[in-house]
Amino acid sequence: MSGNKSTSIGIIQLTRIGDVIQTYQAAKQLKIENPNVELTLVARKEFAQGLHFLLDEVFSHMVFIEIKDFIKSPSSTLMEARNSVKDLVTDLNKLDFDVLVNLSFSKSSEYLASMIEARHKLGLTRNSQNQISIEDSWSQYVFSTVMNSESIPFNLVDLFKNILGAKSFSPEYKEKTREDKIVIHPFASSKKKHWGVNKWVDLCYKVLKENPEQELYVVGGKADQTQAEKLVNSPALGEFSKRIHNMTGKSSIEETFRLVSDAKLLVCHDSMVSHLAAVSQTPTIVLSMGTVRPSETTPYHENVLNLAPKRKCFPCKVQEKCELLPCHKDISHQLVSRLVKGILNQENFDSTFFKEQVSPFYLQNVAIFAPHFSEMGMDLIDITESAQTVQDVFKTFYKIVWSFYFKEQELNYAIPELGKESLATLSEYAKGCSYIYELYGFGMKYSNAVIEEAKKEQPNIKVIQDNINKMGEIDQLCTVTKKTFPLLTPIVDFFFVNKANAKGANILEITQSNLLSFYDGQNMIKVVFDLIDNITRDAVGREPIKEV
Repeated sequence: MSGNKSTSIGIIQLTRIGDVIQTYQAAKQLKIENPNVELTLVARKEFAQGLHFLLDEVFSHMVFIEIKDFIKSPSSTLMEARNSVKDLVTDLNKLDFDVLVNLSFSKSSEYLASMIEARHKLGLTRNSQNQISIEDSWSQYVFSTVMNSESIPFNLVDLFKNILGAKSFSPEYKEKTREDKIVIHPFASSKKKHWGVNKWVDLCYKVLKENPEQELYVVGGKADQTQAEKLVNSPALGEFSKRIHNMTGKSSIEETFRLVSDAKLLVCHDSMVSHLAAVSQTPTIVLSMGTVRPSETTPYHENVLNLAPKRKCFPCKVQEKCELLPCHKDISHQLVSRLVKGILNQENFDSTFFKEQVSPFYLQNVAIFAPHFSEMGMDLIDITESAQTVQDVFKTFYKIVWSFYFKEQELNYAIPELGKESLATLSEYAKGCSYIYELYGFGMKYSNAVIEEAKKEQPNIKVIQDNINKMGEIDQLCTVTKKTFPLLTPIVDFFFVNKANAKGANILEITQSNLLSFYDGQNMIKVVFDLIDNITRDAVGREPIKEV
């Protein structure tokens, strides 16, 4: 992207406000590294229009769309709506994109991306046969893994940066004088993510009592006003009524941003407000529960503590029902209020702090994550130094293997200490690695057989078809294996998507691409096997991985 000519890049982001803010953060880094880039954002009006005060800084053009804009009146026909979409696409094509990047990974966005003209396309789109097409590896990773696995080691901002080709590192921290204000956003998009009004009342009471110099501001949207009234009008908070300011439904997004920017602290759930705080680098405590995945959604800056339950069922899936919500009980208001006091007093959250200042009872079922930035972006470190789970270990494995596979960057991590049960579980996963390694080896064997036959002057179609069928059986066996060893799912799913998007105009070229996929997959699963072996070899003996 060097030279005097500006490169025109269109970015599609049709998901919610938080995702638009994270897209802004990634695009800002791209713009810093490539000042001549001209960026256009295509976003939904209801999620992006209120963010003009941020987006104007980065994007030369913004196109806000909404479904209702395509249906002019109740009597509008499907043909009229179709013509409205065509008009939109015609206007977008006038911008003459060099590159179009779809960061939404939704059906509506993939069809829109397929209609917009660009010399290069990244992310989810449709090809001329109306098939899903994903050309770049990072987007293949997001599509195959992010929505289907809990072993995601990358923050969403880093994933967006990687797709866009921007560098990943910590935002530069700028000191500023802050006012004696604590902002809370005690609302969430679903019951699973919401701590509950009573918990928030308990927290507000303790924080206001222990920090008499602080004013408390409650922020949220119009839909949150009923819950906000319950909170601020609680009899338990009556003595503090003059220090509680209910801004719920009364402030624009920009006004909320200004308030958070001046505050000493924000306490909230995983939400749009937490990402606004990341832009202003306001110290933040995030309470993650239910379906929230902290490694992906933690606000992208250094001044964050993210509290999450230490339960096997966390994070749960959206479609799973849970009436008791046990993860909500794992995070106590006493722990949160002590962390609030620690941030206000600029205390150091090290092992000594948690041993001397926090009861082990409050830490028993909760992890407290803080960001650490490296050349591969954000890592989340459990600052309570509690024992890692097998899932935590696999997140580290995947940070290592994906970083090398996608960017040829070598990362070093300390060998984790695990209990006997975790070591035994991890050792079992070495067997799963061996199975997949062997299956990918057969994939290479059958791919080579197709390539050799296809190169003959008179190829035998039956031989080619038989070997292609065998490659299909390998995919089925890999699916069975990942059900037994679910933490290996990211590798299996990625290389399935990678092979499905193999480049080539004929059987020979496509099979050559698949051969490389099987080869890369085998190397990657071998790295995971070796990492498991390094951790467990002294505790558990095993046979070396088998070559095919």
